[in-house]
Amino acid sequence: MICPTTQLHLYQRSRSGEKKLKTLFPIFYIVRKVDPLEKVTRFECLDSYETEKLGSMLLGDKNSVHFVVEVIKIIDNEIILMLKDKSCHAVLMKDNINAVKLREFVGELIFGPMMVVRTFGQENILNVVHKT
Repeated sequence: MICPTTQLHLYQRSRSGEKKLKTLFPIFYIVRKVDPLEKVTRFECLDSYETEKLGSMLLGDKNSVHFVVEVIKIIDNEIILMLKDKSCHAVLMKDNINAVKLREFVGELIFGPMMVVRTFGQENILNVVHKT
């Protein structure tokens, strides 16, 4: 959804003392709409590469089947995930708290009725939109 801001008219005084009309053009910004049944969970990774890697692993395919099958191990701020093709991948989180939070999230994703709708993020923060 694109929302325009209001157009501002400002008066600026010149050196001679007369008023000049200065118009600022409208600015557009994008608002992400979240369905009331959807929840957003936030994870902090070590850097933007780890954020993109985790986001792609948590997203499902066309049939809403998720790729992550199991959490193998947590070592400090590193979490090792097994995908459905039996390959293991390490993701570096910001700290141990985020790694444990991700383990709990993946457990709910695997064993619960939760489904990841989309992921988005910037820099080292990943937002996962999911619904139950």
